[in-house]
Amino acid sequence: MDTMAQQFTQRTDWAEAFIAQLASQPLISEGVYRSPQWTDKTQKEVTDILLVLRDQALVLSLKCQQAPGTRSLEREAAWAAKAAAHALSQIQGGLRTIANGTYWCDHPRRGKVQFTPGELKPSHAIVLVETTEPVELPDQLPLMAAGTPVSYLGASDFCNLVEQLRTLPEIVTYLDARRTLPVESLRVIGKERSLFSYYLLNGERFTQCIGTDDAAVVMAARAGELRTALAHKAEADRYSGLIERVADCLAERNPEYLSDLSTEEQSRFDPPTERRNYLRVQEELCDLRLAERALLGQHFAGLMARVETAPRPAMSFTAVHLDSKPDFVYVLASARGESRPELLTRARTLLLGAMAFYDKRRGLAIVDRDGTNFEVALYSVPFHSVTAFHVGERFFGNLRMNHIPATLVPERKQDQTGLLR
Repeated sequence: MDTMAQQFTQRTDWAEAFIAQLASQPLISEGVYRSPQWTDKTQKEVTDILLVLRDQALVLSLKCQQAPGTRSLEREAAWAAKAAAHALSQIQGGLRTIANGTYWCDHPRRGKVQFTPGELKPSHAIVLVETTEPVELPDQLPLMAAGTPVSYLGASDFCNLVEQLRTLPEIVTYLDARRTLPVESLRVIGKERSLFSYYLLNGERFTQCIGTDDAAVVMAARAGELRTALAHKAEADRYSGLIERVADCLAERNPEYLSDLSTEEQSRFDPPTERRNYLRVQEELCDLRLAERALLGQHFAGLMARVETAPRPAMSFTAVHLDSKPDFVYVLASARGESRPELLTRARTLLLGAMAFYDKRRGLAIVDRDGTNFEVALYSVPFHSVTAFHVGERFFGNLRMNHIPATLVPERKQDQTGLLR
């Protein structure tokens, strides 16, 4: 038994902690809330896990077997039906509290986080039930609760979806698409792998899929295509992981972050006791679709490789804007041998220039400094200065911007980049 499992007497409690920890990597810890609480005479749990991005939330309730594999198939199906009903009851109560109550969560990074009535808007509720074999749940289990769609999934299947989809927008899109399946498939748990494979190869849709068994047959016939698609996706996920690392690193500030900076530059940072801006930066990375996150990571990795072979000092940069965020631009840069104050000044100058050149009101700059630190700058402006227009024309006028479809398996394309020395 692993160290985490030894901390819990109930297997469901261990599974909650495991899923929260698993989700904290691709979805970023700040968006994962395990065991939020509220008080009504006594302290009570709102739900098992909340997955949050800005004001949107997925509400999860989990039930696991204490000794999986010890029941017959008939007894396991009966247990799963009862467990799903209990989980649904918790979700129904949790949705009422989220809409009307005040609640909080002790977060491992943020400390005690308070939520006010109606602050979060549940987009989906998910009942997670652990089974060793596929199970069809009773038709009486509703597919809506308090106006929120309810999905029934196997616990391990959900873990696989988090690993594959990696962003909250992607998970929501998948759950939305899943609702278009025939209703008899919406209460089947344990056959998600075939469904996800169908979704991946069918342009992120379930059109013409007539059920879980049909998906399994189609995927068996297209096994070769699936292997190729998963291989391409694994490569894209590697680049997505770079952006995930940037977002995760934002939570931990360098103790010397004010060193060698001017008073004006220091004023741009959050006070140590009131860190909020890093959460806003994380949101601008976490709200991307998977292909968009991979696109940023691919360009960022290319910049890093480029400056490694360039004469020192060097700084390579590019800009990316996405159709999904029409008023936003990302500036990516990698530098070697440059001073930090100089890099912060350049990042701000380049970002404001890119915002002016591409006519965007908001933007985020991410700079890799010597392969050991990330510097970030998030800006919004009501209008662009003449200086910013000149900077934009000088540094971005010769760059070619590319777009890719926001799909799970992006095609390979290259941007031109600029190199500063």
